[in-house]
Amino acid sequence: MATGTFLEQVYTTDTAKALIYESSWFETIMILLLLCFIVNIGRYCLWRREKWPLLIFHLAFVLIFIGGAISRYIGFEGMMYLLEGATSKYILSSNTFIKLKISDKNRIRVYEIPYLLANLHSKFQGRFQFGNEIFNLKIINYVPHAQEIIVDSFNGSPFLQIVTLCSKGAKGYVEDSLFSGKTKKIGGQSISFGSHSIPTTMKIVQKKGKLYLLSSVNGKYTIMKTGISGLIRKNVPSELKLKTIYKMGSLQWMVPDPIRHGIIKYVSSPKDQEENFPDAITAEVSNRNQSKIITFFAKKGLSNMGGQLQIENKKITIGYGSIFIETPFSLHLDRFELQRYPGSSSPSSFASELTINDGNDKKKYRILMNNVLSYKGYRFFQSSYDSDIKGTYLSVNHDYWGTMISYIGNMLLGLGMFINFFWKGTHFSKLRRKLAEINRKKFLILIFLPLPFIGISAKHKPFSYNLIEFINSSPKIPNSHLDKFSRLLVQDPSGRIKPIHTMALELLRKIYKKDYIGPWEAVRWMISIYQYPRSWIHLPFIKVGIGNKLLNITKANKNAYTSLMNLCKFNQSTGKIDFFLKKDYEKAFLKSPSQRNQYDKAIIDLTEKIGLISGLLQGEYLRIFPNEVNHTWIRTNPMKVYPPALNMLKNYFIALSKAQQSNYWKSADKILHKIINYQYRFGHDIIPCKHKIEAEIFYNKLNIFYNLIFFYAFLGLLFLIVAFTDLFTSSFSIRIVGRLIMRITVLVFFIHAFGLAFRCYISGHSPWSNGYESAVFISWCIVLVSCLFYRTVNFFLPSISTLSSTALLGIAHMMNPEITNLVPVLKSYWLIIHVAVITSSYGFFSVGGFLGLTVLIICILRPLLKNPTIENLIKELTIINEMSLTIGLFLLTVGTFLGGVWANNSWGRYWSWDPKETWALISIIVYAFVLHMRLIPNLRGIFAFNFASILSFSSIIMTYFGVNYYLSGLHSYAKGNPIAIPIWIYYILFFLFFIAIIARDQIKKFPTNSISI
Repeated sequence: MATGTFLEQVYTTDTAKALIYESSWFETIMILLLLCFIVNIGRYCLWRREKWPLLIFHLAFVLIFIGGAISRYIGFEGMMYLLEGATSKYILSSNTFIKLKISDKNRIRVYEIPYLLANLHSKFQGRFQFGNEIFNLKIINYVPHAQEIIVDSFNGSPFLQIVTLCSKGAKGYVEDSLFSGKTKKIGGQSISFGSHSIPTTMKIVQKKGKLYLLSSVNGKYTIMKTGISGLIRKNVPSELKLKTIYKMGSLQWMVPDPIRHGIIKYVSSPKDQEENFPDAITAEVSNRNQSKIITFFAKKGLSNMGGQLQIENKKITIGYGSIFIETPFSLHLDRFELQRYPGSSSPSSFASELTINDGNDKKKYRILMNNVLSYKGYRFFQSSYDSDIKGTYLSVNHDYWGTMISYIGNMLLGLGMFINFFWKGTHFSKLRRKLAEINRKKFLILIFLPLPFIGISAKHKPFSYNLIEFINSSPKIPNSHLDKFSRLLVQDPSGRIKPIHTMALELLRKIYKKDYIGPWEAVRWMISIYQYPRSWIHLPFIKVGIGNKLLNITKANKNAYTSLMNLCKFNQSTGKIDFFLKKDYEKAFLKSPSQRNQYDKAIIDLTEKIGLISGLLQGEYLRIFPNEVNHTWIRTNPMKVYPPALNMLKNYFIALSKAQQSNYWKSADKILHKIINYQYRFGHDIIPCKHKIEAEIFYNKLNIFYNLIFFYAFLGLLFLIVAFTDLFTSSFSIRIVGRLIMRITVLVFFIHAFGLAFRCYISGHSPWSNGYESAVFISWCIVLVSCLFYRTVNFFLPSISTLSSTALLGIAHMMNPEITNLVPVLKSYWLIIHVAVITSSYGFFSVGGFLGLTVLIICILRPLLKNPTIENLIKELTIINEMSLTIGLFLLTVGTFLGGVWANNSWGRYWSWDPKETWALISIIVYAFVLHMRLIPNLRGIFAFNFASILSFSSIIMTYFGVNYYLSGLHSYAKGNPIAIPIWIYYILFFLFFIAIIARDQIKKFPTNSISI
């Protein structure tokens, strides 16, 4: 399965499906797994009362497998397209077919064979009986997304190169190849070469070694070398001259070279152009007496037949692609509705108003994302829409029994795993009893590990002399007025309405990479930008990326800040800013993201900052005036702002300047209040409530998650110190200090939860919809683990949790913390359920991995500690590790299948082998194996389990980070740019295996009493 995700990235999704997911050998493995579940029910007597949770769990998987088989072989999916006012009863299948149509004078027969053509899977052979004759079909060559190229060959067909000059005002030219006996439409006019029966605008023929042109319209020509011109008369043959521009109407063309000979070849187009090209398929069709080869074009999602040929008296048409499936009723699209976020082109939601026509019955229905139409076993889902917003695409699923049985299996799975935690007699209950029996005395070891701390720089003033002088000499603005200005509302480019305090902070973080610029808050900096734009062009406040080369080119100061003047030159004729590193940016941008070096990334980042500053200076981020027409707020452009509003803004800055001189702020406050009233008067329909605005400003000022980094780091270090002291002194007072630190940790944990709830209230959706939010949520879940298990374990677990949370919060603050609008598919209660359950499991797995590492290190140090209870400590941590992995596996399994339910409600299929869901399934299998290692004699024991818990965490890293950065799929809203694997990853792997080898050697020398895990 893991190989399949990379095959999909290198080739196509169809390749992965054909070679792995839908292959016979893979289905055989699924059948063997199903038999294993059934056999184990009898082998382990799961019908006994104490094992009922396991019985439910195994039966659930049996039902899920059966439901999947029904969906695979009986159910079908497709797409229905409807224009407004149109009616249809046909579904275009998502499965592909080899299609053959054979006919003679008396009969016609059509064959449709399910088959998926893909890279490395294109050797189709079939036998078709037509009356008493047998026809053989063999696919010889398959080129996906084929682009035509011509290779010069002496044995090839004659052809001419036609060069079409672009129309006036456009630059460049277009090259076409015209083979003898063919016709082609070039520039809107048809041209033929050689004998051809189809009427064309122009004909090129060869006589006695010369080329002649016969045109059905008048034109003229110009010889490029001499400039001599002449006329082309209608229907009068004239010699075709090479390197001569012919003009017929708006078409300008020429033939640069004499007749050439070549053959046509097909190559796959670049990945970013795949949608523009069909597949090229070369097939051999034969009967007993004759064989013919044909190349035709086809594509998944198209139903047309691609090529025709004749063998003896039989006419044969061949094709590949989708087929139409007729439904027992029809759908009529009454109206398509698209809603966008106010002031943005981003879709908020889209819906189709439909009428179901079933005989004399007519029913109205509204389909939108996450709201499905179910009728007579067919389920219709809102999938997409036309660019002109006049048509809708509905994905269709017909799989009632497969879905129903799978859903029952999913419910039993969740029920069985949940009961497993509380049912007497299960393995989990045995682990709890063993943990209670172990000596309660706490032992901790101070281990100096290369923890992945994120370097957080102190908030000092990294300014050049000019910036300090400017800030100190700038007129003061009292905090009371800044607070009022902070509550001014602004609409961001995505359409979200938020306080200008948030907008200023987001811009400063992106440009300056800090929350403050010296003593100034972000809003004070923003006001200064608009008051003194010319000064800010010369001030160094743009953070430059790493690398001496870029720092020197941009004339950055010692703190890596430069000014706009150092980066740009102003074009007086256009009035635009030209970036002097534009060529370097274009080279970097054209590279694949995975091939960009640090300089390329820094150039792209710097260019984005210049774009932000340019937009800031032009008022793009000061869209503060509502527009009642389409809820698009208007920026401070005199050509677009209503005169009264523009006057208010001008008067405000005039009053601001006067107040800075006189220290009389009532006039400026009054105008600011007037602007805010204007916003509420004309934008009240989309403006958030005042409590949300106040909450967002308060959230910005608290900067909860950034400050939690330091709190968790400090608490984690205190836990290590207490643990180290307690290990060697066993002092009661030290444990009292440890418990006090734990209480503080619980308090910080609740502050963390408060921050998540606060962000949820402000954004209006659950706080785990993007990379930043999910990282913050997982860090909270990691601390949750220590809170859950603290009563039965030593101080080492909270130290692991707090320091791990520190690292993850640090990683989160390398991402964009901006609150954004949701894409339509995420506007569902499933976002709260599915994503929360999945991401919380990552917290338990990460703690399990660190606990495994801790146990191995303790095993290494055991000969040095001379402590009689060290063995209990190892057993205790191992049991906690197993319990943590068990809970994590439960959450991941349930969350993955809940994601399938969500996908079924959104797209019409609960499993599509998307890389994200595939790697989630891989992680489930990996951790299920780790937890079942206790049943395999040679894989039992402390070392095997703890080392496996470390290695298995790599599957979670791949699921969470790797899929987003190295693979592609339906989870595109979470995707990032591919990055090179950091060198430190290899050092960490070397360190882990080094620790494992030494730990295994120590365990052999000083064996630990066997425990059942």
